[in-house]
Amino acid sequence: MKIVFLVGRLSYGGGEKIIECLSRTFSEIGHDIYFYTWNKKLLEKSEGKPSFIKEIRLLVHPGIGVKGKILSVLELKKALISDKIDTVISFGIEVSEISTVAGILADVPVIISERIDPISLPKVKIHRLLRPFFYALASGKVFQTDRVLNYYPKFVQKGSCVIPNPVMYKDLPDPILDQTLKRKEIIAVGRLSPEKRFDLLIRSFQRVSKKHPEFNLNIYGEGELYHDLEKQIEECGLIGKVVLHGKIEDIPEQINGAEIFVVASEHEGMPNALIEAMAMGLACVSTNFPTGGAEVLIRSGINGILIPVGDVDAMSDALIRLIENDSLRMSISREATNIRKTNSPESISGKWINYIRSIIDHRS
Repeated sequence: MKIVFLVGRLSYGGGEKIIECLSRTFSEIGHDIYFYTWNKKLLEKSEGKPSFIKEIRLLVHPGIGVKGKILSVLELKKALISDKIDTVISFGIEVSEISTVAGILADVPVIISERIDPISLPKVKIHRLLRPFFYALASGKVFQTDRVLNYYPKFVQKGSCVIPNPVMYKDLPDPILDQTLKRKEIIAVGRLSPEKRFDLLIRSFQRVSKKHPEFNLNIYGEGELYHDLEKQIEECGLIGKVVLHGKIEDIPEQINGAEIFVVASEHEGMPNALIEAMAMGLACVSTNFPTGGAEVLIRSGINGILIPVGDVDAMSDALIRLIENDSLRMSISREATNIRKTNSPESISGKWINYIRSIIDHRS
C-alpha cells in the first residue's frame, strides 16, 4: 500500500514520534510511506530523508482562511491522485477538514488520528464545533482511549477504532532495574505550560523534600512558564533541589536510572514521555486526566500509581510512599517495563494495518 502521513503544525514531540514509529514499522513490512506537510521545520529536519520514507512533499498552501483552505484542498487532492495514494492518515485537528474533503474529491480513504484531549479545547473554537462533522465524513477515525471515543456523538463513533500509542523501545536505553544503581531523582518532562501543572508538582515536592532531602526533582522542557517556575522554586526554598533543565535532545539517556517519574497534568492525550519512562523501569506517578490516557497504561499500585487531577497532597503522598516502600517501588518498576511488549511497535502497527485494510475493504 501507498500510505500518506499528513502532518499539520506539530512540533517535534508526541505526534511526530508516533508518526515516525508507525511509518518506520509500516515500511519494514513492505508499504510505501509518504509524508505530506506544511511544516518546513519538519522538512528541514528530514534532510537526507530516512530510508523508510519514499517521499516528503512540502505543501504550499497552509489552509489559513476560507480561500487558503480551498487552495489546500485542491493541492492535496492533486497530490493524492498524482502519487496514486491508497490511504491518508491525518495527524493534527487543524488539517482534519482539509484532508477529509480532499480525500472525498480524490476518492482516497482518509483516517483521522485524534492525538489530543478534545474535552480541554475552548468551547468557542470553530474547530470544536466543526470537527465532529468532518470526522463523520472521514473513512476512519483512530482514538487513543475509549474515553475520548465516547466523548463524540454516535455518528462519529461509528466505524472508529481505539489504538494506544506504541513505545519505540529499540531507541531507548535498557532499563536499569538494579536498585543499587538507581539515582535518588524524581523526573518530570513536558512543555512548561499551565496545563502541565509543574507548579503543583513543585508544591508537592516541597513536602517530599522535607522528609527526604536526599531526593532531587529534575524537570525537562521549555515554555512560557519557565521564569514563573524559577521564581516559585526560589520562594519554596528549593534552589538546587528542583532544577529546570530546559529542552535537551537526549532525555531518555538523561532520565534512565532515576527512581521516579511524575505526570502532574490537568489534561493530556496519551503521554509518550510516560510510556518511555515506564519502558525504562522508572516507578511512575500520574494524574488520572480526563482522556483516560494514563488509566489505559497504569494499573494503579501494580505498574504505577494514579492520583486525582490537581491534588497536591495525593501527589506528595504517592511520592513519599514510593520513596519509603522499597519493595513496592521495585515491583512497580519491574512491572512497568512490560509496556515494551504490550505497546511494542510491531503490536500497535499491526492493529493499524488491520484497521486500514478493513477501511479499504469496506469501501471496495
